[in-house]
Amino acid sequence: LVVSVGSAVRAKAAENQTRAVLKAVQGAIEAYADTYRTVPNHVVTWRNYDPLPPLPNQCAMANTGTLVHWLRRVNSAGERLAELSAELFVEDASIDPDPTDGDTTKVTATYMLDPWGTPLNYQANGGAGGTPVVISAGVNVKWGDGDDLRSDDQ
Repeated sequence: LVVSVGSAVRAKAAENQTRAVLKAVQGAIEAYADTYRTVPNHVVTWRNYDPLPPLPNQCAMANTGTLVHWLRRVNSAGERLAELSAELFVEDASIDPDPTDGDTTKVTATYMLDPWGTPLNYQANGGAGGTPVVISAGVNVKWGDGDDLRSDDQ
């Protein structure tokens, strides 16, 4: 009984941490939009998980890698990212900017993880009403199965 209670408490803490991260990243996107009057939109097309793209984690890494790159170009957006734990950011020299296009060229990018170690995904217009959304695969680390956490669910 103690183990299951402890697990539930840890899972809820990780969910709360993820929601805080999603809110902070959403705030950084809004700061970017205040400067450029648009949102970062150089991402792999992957809407509504239907169907899931090949290699969904690689698409998510490419998307948040691109997002982090663009957000860091705006001081107010970059400052919001800098407030997050460094453990959430992974620099990787083997990111395929678009795993769905057949081109295997790799770039170095810094992408973001959720507390469960799964890359966050970003879609410029995949949220409610075509708004930007940042998505975590959730506690079971599987995309599109109902436990995903989204910045537009805040």
